[in-house]
Amino acid sequence: MADLIKKQEGVLKKLSRRNWLRNAAIMATSAVMLFLTGCTKEQWDNVKGHVPGGGSVGGEQDTWYKLKVTYYPDPLWAMTRVDYMGQIDDYMIIGNQYKFRLYPGQNGFNYLQLEDGSWMNLTYSGWAYSSSEEDRVGWKIVDGKMYSNYTRWKDYPLGCQWREPLAGFKAYYVGVNFGDHYVLTNCEFVPAP
Repeated sequence: MADLIKKQEGVLKKLSRRNWLRNAAIMATSAVMLFLTGCTKEQWDNVKGHVPGGGSVGGEQDTWYKLKVTYYPDPLWAMTRVDYMGQIDDYMIIGNQYKFRLYPGQNGFNYLQLEDGSWMNLTYSGWAYSSSEEDRVGWKIVDGKMYSNYTRWKDYPLGCQWREPLAGFKAYYVGVNFGDHYVLTNCEFVPAP
């Protein structure tokens, strides 16, 4: 029992250290931007609140979005469907309309926080799922397709396939490397009500 308490305290210390480092980096970046732009602090405070999240995903951190996608429900059909991305049992699916909040990352990628506080990520095998803050992946929409910055899957856009797991829900599960016909297209973030 004592080991469990020590482990939980270590996790809390790690989170507070991460938050401190994040805040220090934000302050240092703000100071450098003030110096480089020649703005006064008051001018910078007005500007920084209106800078978009960055990258082609865009958005502001206080805004919630739904991820609208177009997909082929069956490889034999020529017709597509439009729906929103959601989550079931920690895996991302088409349907169930989850809300996302965007946080800027590097090189135009953004981190996607789900409304339950978890982050959209990829497994090693390429399935999209929700995870803790420690191992989040960046996302970017390029030409209507959504890519991650996960090294193994960076060249593969998100797609979906109908799956009927033995112990789970039947749904269109989201992942990568399914083939061109399964790629999600016309991906866009729509402000959620």
